[in-house]
Amino acid sequence: MNKDKSVFRCGAENGISFGLYLSAIFFSFVYGNASLFISTAGLVLILAIPIVLFRYMRRYGNTHIETSNFSFLWMLGTMTVLFGSLICAAVTYIWLDIIMPDFIFNQAESTLAAYEQIPELKNHELTKVLRQAIENKSLPTAIEFAVQMLGSTFSIGVILSLIIAPLARPVKRFRKQ
Repeated sequence: MNKDKSVFRCGAENGISFGLYLSAIFFSFVYGNASLFISTAGLVLILAIPIVLFRYMRRYGNTHIETSNFSFLWMLGTMTVLFGSLICAAVTYIWLDIIMPDFIFNQAESTLAAYEQIPELKNHELTKVLRQAIENKSLPTAIEFAVQMLGSTFSIGVILSLIIAPLARPVKRFRKQ
């Protein structure tokens, strides 16, 4: 990593690989019903997000020891998550709008069928609302789903970056003179 890169540029560059990482999580969500391995892999990917962010921050901190304070590392994590979330939201929108346009509807129907099989949930308010949303065709569209996912991913990423930033600060080594 070049030492003269700004925290914003490093965040944007990290955001490319992080966006692919988040997209892999999205695909594990979409295809998780097909295989136990895919759903398990998706769960592992979700749980490893703090480790991935930590590695980005630590690498920046070790390269920029003089300037890597809490605020710089937090900003790096925030920018990485922002750009990664934008990439993942674009992939999500394209996938749900072009490749699998009935995915949201099919998921809602299968969820409703599962709820109706459970006696405690058969007449529950949640089941009624879901049934009504399906009947009225008021389920979220692909763009609404992608925007909601972008907002929630970014919000969670900012909080994670806030927690991880103090841990990712490099250890300053004393030099013998």
